[in-house]
Amino acid sequence: VESGATEILQTDRLIQIEQIAWQPKDAGLVLVGREDNRFFQLWKMVYPKGELQKITNDLSIYRTLSLSADGTKLLARQQLIYSHIWTTTAENWENQKQITSGNLNRDGVNEGMFWTADGQNLVYSSRIMGNVDLWSVRLSDGLRTQLTENAGTVNESPVSSIDGKHIYFSSTRAGTRHLWRIDLNGENPAQITFGENEIEFFPSVSPDGNWLYFIKKAAQQNSIWRKSLVDQKLEQVTEPANFSPNSFLAFTPDGKWLAFNNFVEKEKENLIGKIMQVAIISVDKSADPNFFNIPATVSKITWTADGKAFDYIENSPQGAKLWRQNFNGNEPPKIILTLPKTHLNDIAWSNDGKNLALARGKQESDVMLLKNFE
Repeated sequence: VESGATEILQTDRLIQIEQIAWQPKDAGLVLVGREDNRFFQLWKMVYPKGELQKITNDLSIYRTLSLSADGTKLLARQQLIYSHIWTTTAENWENQKQITSGNLNRDGVNEGMFWTADGQNLVYSSRIMGNVDLWSVRLSDGLRTQLTENAGTVNESPVSSIDGKHIYFSSTRAGTRHLWRIDLNGENPAQITFGENEIEFFPSVSPDGNWLYFIKKAAQQNSIWRKSLVDQKLEQVTEPANFSPNSFLAFTPDGKWLAFNNFVEKEKENLIGKIMQVAIISVDKSADPNFFNIPATVSKITWTADGKAFDYIENSPQGAKLWRQNFNGNEPPKIILTLPKTHLNDIAWSNDGKNLALARGKQESDVMLLKNFE
């Protein structure tokens, strides 16, 4: 701290580190980290040698920690997260069928899930043993196929090409998060975006199939860009002075409107409580943007097949609710599905709007006290 000198502590064994705390008298560090294809565990690092020792070694997930002043007690937050894919129909919400299972599966938790063009399969992201990868499941018999493997720590937000032959998604396989493409069977990976000082994520293919839209995260502020799938031309869609896209991109089925989560600073809003602002802009800039304020727990929206409304998820300790908001804004949102004691992670409508896929499960946290962990 006095000299400003920087020292690198080698942690090659760990591919992700969440939080660290100094032990008394600079004896070493206690940290939350994970190995490849493993969940987050608690570790000790001897300082300055850098030797790593496991404090925990189980199937639980540890995310945050707090060390007592004398270093003899450790508080850690232990998470239980699981999610499975279910399907239902627009005609009968109560008739839900579970498609995937598994005690450790987190199917559909990392945003992105879509129906294949023939309606026979679902493509989704899943964190089964640490890394996030893309999977496909056949609805007729539940047969699962892993589409990405040993390709970075995160492969998520899958979307389909218009012809149904390819999958675009966000991946860290090149070291930094960029957009990639694979065939529907997971073969022939190809990098699509190559930002040097930025990361690109949340891909969305325009309904005419000509453009791949995405959010580019830069040092100052995020913006929406698009890349031509015809001639590879890059174009900036939104200016940081006007919008601050934070997550998800969702086209209306006719391709005329694009919705996204627009970050709003608290001092600029005259609202009480946390909100998420959904901005909906005209793709050809022929109309003024629309804005909807919905609960902060919402992470994305999904358009109905006719493009006249969008659905969003609201989770609470009591359970999950699926809301529908009329695009015209002349009607208040209405609840179309309630799932008590359930956490809903994502939804995806089939192309014909008749079937709905749900990524549903539970998220629980406990605080663990560890003593004599030396």
